[in-house]
Formats: sequence, C-alpha cells, structure tokens
Amino acid sequence: MKVGAGSCLPLPAALSLDDGALVEPLAVGLHGVKRGGVQPGDRVLVIGAGPIGLAAAYWARLAGASRVAVSAPSTRRQPLAEAMGATAFIAASDDAALAAASEEALGGAADVVLECVGQTGMIQRALACVRTGGRVVVLGVCLQPDTFLPLTGLAKEADLRFSVVYDVAEFQACIDALDAGHVSPRAMITDTVSLADAPAAFEALRSRTHQCKVMVTPWAGPSLNRSDRAIPEPMPTP
Repeated sequence: MKVGAGSCLPLPAALSLDDGALVEPLAVGLHGVKRGGVQPGDRVLVIGAGPIGLAAAYWARLAGASRVAVSAPSTRRQPLAEAMGATAFIAASDDAALAAASEEALGGAADVVLECVGQTGMIQRALACVRTGGRVVVLGVCLQPDTFLPLTGLAKEADLRFSVVYDVAEFQACIDALDAGHVSPRAMITDTVSLADAPAAFEALRSRTHQCKVMVTPWAGPSLNRSDRAIPEPMPTP
C-alpha cells in the first residue's frame, strides 16, 4: 500500500504498535463529537458500543459532557464503556424504552445523540431520544436504504448531521492524547493473535462475541492468545 507523506504521522517512541492501531477508530469518534458540537455540561447519548461508539463516549467525556450514556442490545460491553468514560450503560432494544431510560440516566433528554451502529432504524431511534433543539450525529455506516419519520425531528427542531471519518489533525490529536498518558482507549484491545491464527479469529467475529479490537501480531508464533487483558478502571471525571 502506498500512502502520501502528507497523510503519514510519526508514532512517538513511548507508544506501541497496538496504540497506533487505536488511532483510526479514536479519530472517527473524535470527528463525530466535534460534528456534534459537544460542550461542557452537555448530556450525551451514544447508540452503539462498538469501537466507534466507545471512542465517541471517550471524546465526549473529554469534551466536558457532564453525563454520557452508552446503549447496546446487551451488557457485554458495559465494562468497556465505563472504562472509556460512560457514566451509564443502557441495554434497550426499542425506541421508546431507550428514550425513557436515557432520559433517566442523563437527568434529561440528550443534548447530543451520536448514532454509531449503522443499521436501519437507528436515525429514527436517535431522533426519538434527542431533546428539543438538540443535535443528532450519524457516524454509523448504513449500506441499505433507511427511513425515518420527519415529524419526529420537525417537532423537536432537531439538527441532523452526518460525520465521515476524520482529518490528519484529528489523527494527530489522538496520537497526542495517547502519548500524554491517556490509557483508557487500550481497554478496547481485547485479544492479540498471531498471523497464523488470524483467519480463525476473523471467522469467530461473525458471531456475537465479547471481542472489541483484535490485534494481529505477524511476527508471533501460532497459538498466541492475550485475551485475558485487564480492563482499566473507569475513566475519572474530567
């Protein structure tokens, strides 16, 4: 793969290659938080607890959000979400239940909703949860036609925004955060496998799993397994 020099950034000596692999999803989350204009004191709901949702929760807290709730269909990712800065975790599978639970968890309807799933129906769910005059940012990549009820957003005068990837400055900001000692994002690394074991690891990801980010170490021998990583303590309040 050829990459232009202007798109390359040096990885500080204090950071590992694993850290370097976290920069991309962290930058996606950072860009979404910036698109949402998250301000100190905001109440933020993140829909989705994958790497992008976790990264969005992390940056929302660093931006000064007073409360950040992360939602997912199950509680498998709750420890990771808390380690990344979430103040609440909600396991809800329908719009009404999530809207009610998030309002209770956040102390009011969300000022900003970050949709990080990318499935049909998620924009409607986000609009159902945002406050009047609030902002919905779509980070999830949905590859199918989707519909939502415009009246839901119209009645709230909600802003609907879309966020696509990142820029070089945001990549640098993520590198700088890791280099400054922010270790919370390392919680996303749930396993490390050898190149020989990579096909089996990818196949396992087709099913629901506890894994979040699986690192491939090409120079390691087969049967390497570091899935017993300790999850860092929950992120302190900014």
